[in-house]
Amino acid sequence: MIKVHFHKKEYKWWNPLKYTTSIIEIRSNDIYYHVSFEESKIFYEAEFFSGVSSFIQPRDDIAYTIELHIDKKTTKKIVDEFESMLGKKYDLFGVIFGFFGYKVHDRNKYFCSELFLPILKHAYGITKDDLKTNLSPKDVRMFCLALTKNANIT
Repeated sequence: MIKVHFHKKEYKWWNPLKYTTSIIEIRSNDIYYHVSFEESKIFYEAEFFSGVSSFIQPRDDIAYTIELHIDKKTTKKIVDEFESMLGKKYDLFGVIFGFFGYKVHDRNKYFCSELFLPILKHAYGITKDDLKTNLSPKDVRMFCLALTKNANIT
């Protein structure tokens, strides 16, 4: 099982993060500004200063979580791809152009929502080329909700 975490936090007016997170929330028309992924108590995420990294401690701003029930073989492929992304830099241009509906992707850089791409590819057969624009945390949440709803239909 892979957990998809959506992050929300209120910052003080003087903290620059208040404005960057607010821009993401406003441009994506959402209440969450960040998404991370968890498998076997290891958390994967992409942030501006650290790029793609993994942690064993969850962040304190997780506001909502969706569990994706994916078989072990597929989960291993996804985690292997997460691991191959570790150490890659943050894709700032992908975020900026994504705000304006342009699909820009540097294969050596990632922003948080792009870490969802291995899940789409390996578990559901959807590739980056199938998407018309860059993913936002809202897009990831909508995909997750649709996929988990469809998985429960018998």
